[in-house]
Amino acid sequence: MSDTQKIEELEKKVLELEKLKDNCTLTNDIKVSLTKYIKSNEEIKEEVEKIINENKIKQDIHKKSWLEYIIRTTPILLYILLTWCIIISIADKIIEYKKIDIPLTKEVKVAQDAK
Repeated sequence: MSDTQKIEELEKKVLELEKLKDNCTLTNDIKVSLTKYIKSNEEIKEEVEKIINENKIKQDIHKKSWLEYIIRTTPILLYILLTWCIIISIADKIIEYKKIDIPLTKEVKVAQDAK
């Protein structure tokens, strides 16, 4: 092989290496952009998980507040119901008492007859 052929081959190899280098930089750029994309997706995923956790906590608090409300109001409602039952029973006894005719004693009958 002559020197010119060797030089031409070397130039071809240099061109091929430059093409490979360009491809490598493109590949590296793609890798960098992919890693950035993956990182941003991970950050978004973390934010979404935080929001979901906050919503779960809010739902738990809401459920607990309703449970506490029911626990607090139940005794009050029971006392109101008990008071209502007592008042109704007393009212029934008063009505029954008024319906009973009290037998008049002889003295009262005599006084009424005298009039």
